[in-house]
Amino acid sequence: MSAPFQRARAARIGRYVLGTVYVAYFVQSYRSKGFPFDRERVLLWIAGALFVTSVGRGWRWALSVAIDWVPFAVLLFVYDYSYGFAKGSGRSVVVAPLVRADRLLFGGHVPAEWLQHHIGHSGPVHWWEVGVAVIYASHFVVPFALAGAFWWRSRHLWRRWVARFLTVSFSSALIYAVIPTGAPWYAADRGLITNLDRPVARGWTKIGFYAAPALYQRGRNLINPYAALPSLHAAFSFLVAQFVFQLIGKGKLRLLVFLYPAAMAFTLLYGGEHFAVDILAGWLLAALAALVCDRITRRMARRRQRAGATTMTESATVVPAEAIERPDELAAVSTQHTS
Repeated sequence: MSAPFQRARAARIGRYVLGTVYVAYFVQSYRSKGFPFDRERVLLWIAGALFVTSVGRGWRWALSVAIDWVPFAVLLFVYDYSYGFAKGSGRSVVVAPLVRADRLLFGGHVPAEWLQHHIGHSGPVHWWEVGVAVIYASHFVVPFALAGAFWWRSRHLWRRWVARFLTVSFSSALIYAVIPTGAPWYAADRGLITNLDRPVARGWTKIGFYAAPALYQRGRNLINPYAALPSLHAAFSFLVAQFVFQLIGKGKLRLLVFLYPAAMAFTLLYGGEHFAVDILAGWLLAALAALVCDRITRRMARRRQRAGATTMTESATVVPAEAIERPDELAAVSTQHTS
């Protein structure tokens, strides 16, 4: 058995052992503190997992985690600051036009109001409410978990995803600053529609996670309550489905990924968190962000190809930039990122 093979085997065993310890620690943390819905803990757990994967892969792998994820976290902090700008801007909150728009689209009904009047949400918690709670909470975890998976697969793939995510985030923050908008529960508080509850967290108590409703309420007290249109829950769920749809390849079954934004839309409406027009605006924003980012990516790729063609001989092999960053991904890049 050669020395390089032995070193590779030892590194692989080390990753498995350290990964097992990391998962065990996460389970223990969940039992004592609950699931990390807040963005800071989510990012720390994901970054920690990526550092675990760096064992045996050299210091450059671990350094690249910090190089990519620290600026990403800083930009998210800047976004959080800008996101709350409209909360204290003193501008009037738009809500009546959203009520009228929903009624125009749905034959005189506001979907949030109609769903709560036709689906029970009082008394004992139903099992299907667990799904509602999980779908709603996935907004705080899934985009970042996917970012971690994409980074582990390819930094190029990660950059494509992060570009779309940040484009949606900062575009929405700008819209909220210009036009603060209220949700259905806000309209109900002002008598524009009948009284509504916010039952999206009830399902957690069915599985014994009694801290979740309190965590939700604490989060609601901190975020901007006048940021309804576009719905970021809707935008990010659609962004996830659209991105994964492009990666899967061919086949009708890949359309199933759009069940996720559909389930999120139902959750938001039933929970009184958003109007239907908020959801449609979120989907539109996600689609536009993907279109703009893809065009910029293709334009930059063409420019790199033209620059490379002028400096290399005709017999030279053009190596993608992302393969230079992590040579072990050359094969993955050549097959995964041609679309």
